Amino acid sequence: PNKAVLLESIQSNYLAISRPVQAAKPVILIIVDEYNSPNNLFELTKDSSIYSFNSWLKEKGWQTKTTNYSYELSTIHSLSSLFNFNLSQKKTYSAQSEEKIVVSKLYHAALADSLVKKGVSIYNYGIFDLGNTKPKSRLYLYPRNFIEAFLLHSTYLAEKTKTGSFQTKYLKNPPSYISDHNIVILDHLPSRLEEEKLPNKAFVYVHLYMPHNPFSLEPEFTNQETDNFKRYVAYWKFANQKLQALLSELNKGNKYRIILTGDHGLRESITNSPLSFSAYYGFEGYDLDKIRSVQDIGSLVNSAYH
Repeated sequence: PNKAVLLESIQSNYLAISRPVQAAKPVILIIVDEYNSPNNLFELTKDSSIYSFNSWLKEKGWQTKTTNYSYELSTIHSLSSLFNFNLSQKKTYSAQSEEKIVVSKLYHAALADSLVKKGVSIYNYGIFDLGNTKPKSRLYLYPRNFIEAFLLHSTYLAEKTKTGSFQTKYLKNPPSYISDHNIVILDHLPSRLEEEKLPNKAFVYVHLYMPHNPFSLEPEFTNQETDNFKRYVAYWKFANQKLQALLSELNKGNKYRIILTGDHGLRESITNSPLSFSAYYGFEGYDLDKIRSVQDIGSLVNSAYH
């Protein structure tokens, strides 16, 4: 029989990334959930417009990886690995339970610990706890305490999660909770960050629950396609339009260094893809050459501060 492996015994594969001392700028990490590689989508669709967003990014001075491998096809495993300097290179990591990962590798994330020791302020606009910071929305089903761990696979916890702790306005239409989270990020993140008056040594974790299903952004976008893959591609393209507008606002004044990345590709039978995408603004090419997977990005974030 297989022997259980303790999560704490798994060592990370930390990348040593060093850089000349530069003027400090806040770093924003934007996760686009289940964002599939453009190269992979083009192979499946033969639609050249797939590359429109990538071309726009490059014109604006971004460096992109149209295929970036992810060791994980689960968001919570992918992100917790990124926040701990690529634990996913250990084959046993993806077998760890979600509740164990939350307690050991999100509440006590190595990246968060390192940043705090460097005097970096962490701002959480995500869907997971990161160190001592709470997420903007807990859209992902994971337990925070013993009772929730006990009820992990129950209808109670599932309903609590998708209704924002049973908020009345979401009880009749739970998916709107996801739309509201995405809309706040897409429409208000730049102004919210201005209001925060970020110090130069700031790290901002942002999570967009798109182009992940339910493939809608109420009331702006509803998808009438019946084929699930076509629905995904349509929403993927729509997400690119929204990202282009968001990044245009964030780039005004050249105030931030920004990382945009998927956590993994589309978990659909036609692809079931570990191939995602990432783009970088304000980072050196020689640093990016060391990034071999989505989960290596945590080391890049850490290297941005001294």
